[in-house]
Amino acid sequence: MRPEPDFHGFYGQRQIVNQLLYELKGAKQLGEACPDIGLMGGSGLGKTHLARALASEFGTQLHYVFSGRGMNPAKLAEMAPEWQPKDFVFFDEAHALDPTVQEATYRLMEKEPVAPRLVTGTRGRPVVDGTRSVARVTVVIATDRPAGLRRALTKRLGVTVTLTPYSEREMVYIIRARAAALGMVLSMQAPGIIAKACQGIPRNAGHRLESLRRFCAGVSPSQYGKKEVMACLRASGVDRFFRTPEQQDYMHRLRTMRNGRGIALKTVSGFMHLEPRHVESEIEPALFERGWVQITGTGRSLTAEGLRIVTEMESEASDV
Repeated sequence: MRPEPDFHGFYGQRQIVNQLLYELKGAKQLGEACPDIGLMGGSGLGKTHLARALASEFGTQLHYVFSGRGMNPAKLAEMAPEWQPKDFVFFDEAHALDPTVQEATYRLMEKEPVAPRLVTGTRGRPVVDGTRSVARVTVVIATDRPAGLRRALTKRLGVTVTLTPYSEREMVYIIRARAAALGMVLSMQAPGIIAKACQGIPRNAGHRLESLRRFCAGVSPSQYGKKEVMACLRASGVDRFFRTPEQQDYMHRLRTMRNGRGIALKTVSGFMHLEPRHVESEIEPALFERGWVQITGTGRSLTAEGLRIVTEMESEASDV
């Protein structure tokens, strides 16, 4: 198969990339900054990589804004002089921004003839610094929790796209590219097997390849084939349905708790000693995608296919 063309090293999500390229092309022709962008989607889908690719395509710089508790309007104002007109300013995990910083951010997004002013803020209510102007930049908001964003912020976004899990074919391209960057030679079968274990998440590709390289460190094969990949996955606890140990435990608990009836997210998370957010973002998506788990009026439960898989694996374990 011929690899799909990449977008400054970013593979897949072609419909989204084409939509954003349309926006970038129009802004360039008008000599304006690109419209402000919202990148939604689960963790590990490449939102940061896509933002970097957009800035490269537009020929400007990408600036990162840390969205942790330490960020406040005053610090945002201190960063502003570094920004040049049409640069991209990337807010990752934007849902974690303090409300005062979110307010300062949507001031950046105001499309007025004069440069917007930043809220500098002090303790208590923020104040407007009328002496500092800011270059017209493109604000890129990235989050996997859009409900955590203020409506005043989201309604100012010029374009919003949602990244979704990648197909196995797209993952194969990503895995081959990352393996080449690591100097790893993969057999024809290996990328497809690794792709199944990645469950549509590009970030997992790097983790799986690094794990494979460490697993085979004492052997140093001329190429990594099916045998090495499968042995590595089994050693890490991945079963033949390519479920991680956490996913196996999760499905087992859905099978046994309350006799298989629906279970609340908080309840199953508590029994697994995990945060509900971790279960929701890291464990469940692939299981929903594959049709093994469902949400009903009584909570989470296994589908008929999910129950078949759990029963089959439990039967095999009892035979060992």
